Amino acid sequence: MSLEVKRYSINKCCGGSSTSMKISSPISMEMISYFIGVGFRESEHFTKNGILYVQNNDIILNGAVGSNTLSVKCKTDNCENSLNELEKILSNFG
Repeated sequence: MSLEVKRYSINKCCGGSSTSMKISSPISMEMISYFIGVGFRESEHFTKNGILYVQNNDIILNGAVGSNTLSVKCKTDNCENSLNELEKILSNFG
């Protein structure tokens, strides 16, 4: 069974926006391990406090363990491509 992902864009001040992804199962410690296995770097001090905080060269993800919402921050100009790749990665989890 694959993970279902819904992407939401949230408008911020000054014309900016951020992206959240609602996933069909809660964030877990296994998900953090999965992200590490596909090339993300973990911030262990967040993990110890029950927060997923991982990043790669393109994006930063964070969310509370037990919730089903990921906040996504793009680190590159090609954000749409990075978000599409993230959705593929998420859909293969499980």
